[in-house]
Amino acid sequence: MNISILIATYRRPDSLRRELDSFCNLDVSGISFEILVADNANDTYTKKVVEAFKDRLPVQYFVEEKRGKNKALNRIIPEAKGEVFVFTDDDIVADKNWLREIVKGVARWPGHSIFGGRIC
Repeated sequence: MNISILIATYRRPDSLRRELDSFCNLDVSGISFEILVADNANDTYTKKVVEAFKDRLPVQYFVEEKRGKNKALNRIIPEAKGEVFVFTDDDIVADKNWLREIVKGVARWPGHSIFGGRIC
């Protein structure tokens, strides 16, 4: 299954770094995925964080100058190539089975098109 992970961020490079670091530990055997980051501040530090992960993750960096999370997400949706889009915040720390559980959920409920997760 091809998954696109879409992240909008605004001046939170340290949170984004923790998130991307957690993605390096994901169990992705049999899963093809990409990560698209929309920087809603055109922040130099955020760009450096994303660039630092390019050798370990299939991550792409985009800028959306118009303020607003929805504008940032709408900027990267046309760029996404996955069959499944996963929208997440820039401050999560993913469990190693996170994507595997998403794939299982999609397979279990093929007639559904929107899934939600626990918010802590």
